[in-house]
Amino acid sequence: MHDPTRSGYSLTRVLPCASSPSCPNHVPDNIRVFYIEAAECLSRRAYNAAAPLFRKVLEITVKRMDPECPAGTNLKNRIDRLPAETGVTPSMKSWAHEIRLIGNEAVHEDEPVQEKDAKDIQAFTELFLTYAFTLPGMLEERRKATEGGGA
Repeated sequence: MHDPTRSGYSLTRVLPCASSPSCPNHVPDNIRVFYIEAAECLSRRAYNAAAPLFRKVLEITVKRMDPECPAGTNLKNRIDRLPAETGVTPSMKSWAHEIRLIGNEAVHEDEPVQEKDAKDIQAFTELFLTYAFTLPGMLEERRKATEGGGA
């Protein structure tokens, strides 16, 4: 067997470069872990695993956004009752319901999740996280910067 290290050659990089999934900024660590795992499943074309994980990301996010919601409330009702103070718009609730429905189908239906549905649930989840955590986090960073800098 040929040993490449003995021939004077060394591997410097592999193309194309593998990319690691990323998560929107300011997302809490526990939610980030599940989101990245779901995104990795999607990148491996494991759509049946990705869809329920994206739904889980939504469920944990909604619980965090409305901690006063009674335990045992189903996700549909949790989404519907999100208070306006959380900044959730009607469009965000629609995205959340799409995530919920695709995730439910992935778990309960006999047919495999299609690539388009898996990509849609990822896009909806990313947008939801961006509006729920990234934008408020950016505003907070801006406030801190202007308070310290005397803008």
